[in-house]
Amino acid sequence: MSVYKNAERRLLSSKINLRTGASGQPQMFGYAAKYNTLSQDLGGFRETLAPGCFNRAIREGQDCRALFNHDPNMILGRTKSGTLRLSADATGLYFVCDLPDTSTGRDVHTMIQRGDVSQCSFSFQVIEPNGQKWDEATDESGASFTRRTILDLNLFDISSVVFPAYSDTNVDADTLPLADISALTHPSNASQFNSIPKSVLVEARSFAQRHGIKPRPPVVRMTDAEILEAVHEDSVERWLATPFSGFPWQRKSQGKGNHR
Repeated sequence: MSVYKNAERRLLSSKINLRTGASGQPQMFGYAAKYNTLSQDLGGFRETLAPGCFNRAIREGQDCRALFNHDPNMILGRTKSGTLRLSADATGLYFVCDLPDTSTGRDVHTMIQRGDVSQCSFSFQVIEPNGQKWDEATDESGASFTRRTILDLNLFDISSVVFPAYSDTNVDADTLPLADISALTHPSNASQFNSIPKSVLVEARSFAQRHGIKPRPPVVRMTDAEILEAVHEDSVERWLATPFSGFPWQRKSQGKGNHR
């Protein structure tokens, strides 16, 4: 579960490398993201990173962490401390991380060395309103699809991960509570489809992809309005089926804080 509100995650099939640094400490390095690489279907759309989309985040010195599986309890490095260094070149987002002499650092080093961990991922938030562009494109087979191009973002973390290559968004949890999903996709909003922000459509498409919401044959592809309606119905059912565990202020008093 992400600790950043509305954070998105992307996975990349890019080999993580190991080496020994100048002072003898082990390092992992490679590309956490690559430009102009078209993702798989992310729930009604495909996505690509525009060259330069990381430039502002790097220029501002945003405090980015290197984690294992996006777990903040398994930190490997941090830009603020200088143990994680980021740069953007013609290929994408390049990183070098000095692995710590901790159980997590040693375990990750061994798993990369053995080939058990070989992919990278990054967690981000698109800058509105000009941080993304939507258009219709055609793939190599001639099929049309909706394309999302990321132009500018805030960067939260990069991670070495064990998940398959660049196939999911928010791979281990929904970015919003079910109550928020159902509210955002309520029919009163769907009836005013043209006024719904793209960010809501992204969340709805991602929810549909994560939970296997697909069109019924003979329909091959759902419209955005149909996705909103289906996601609303599904999220309400899931929300109502969730056991009630007290109000938020009660859960907080019992030491169960909200980690979203």
